[in-house]
Amino acid sequence: MKVSKQGAEFIASHEGFEPNIYKDIAGIPTIGYGHVILPHEFGIFGGGITQAEALDLLIDDAEKHAKSVRASVNVELTQRQFDALTSLAFNIGNGAFASSTLVKRINAGEERPAIEEAWGWWNKATINGTKQAVKGLTNRREAEVKYFYSDEQKKK
Repeated sequence: MKVSKQGAEFIASHEGFEPNIYKDIAGIPTIGYGHVILPHEFGIFGGGITQAEALDLLIDDAEKHAKSVRASVNVELTQRQFDALTSLAFNIGNGAFASSTLVKRINAGEERPAIEEAWGWWNKATINGTKQAVKGLTNRREAEVKYFYSDEQKKK
């Protein structure tokens, strides 16, 4: 599976577009739709970026995280479930995603309340040295869960 166009758009809508380098909530230099600036990229992106360039970066970045989803999740997923999990991995990082209780619960076939609970734990960021719940992350986690289960809503 690969991230769908709708999945990339979902991630982009939660990342928001910023044409210039900025520091995200955790203080990490970022540009476009949440692309983390690597040390050798500061010269490349110093003058800013277009939305088209940012979307290309997002698709490349999302594929790195989709690879982690493919490697970590061993149950069958719908496209929307795959996209929602890729959004989470994109946001929290592959290592955190792969070792998460959420992945363990999905792989174990646990029910929706247990999965939603574990998903919701990823609403924190380290701000000034302290892990804090962040409203924007809480909203994103809720949207990802809704997206993950949206195929079920269509069946009803």
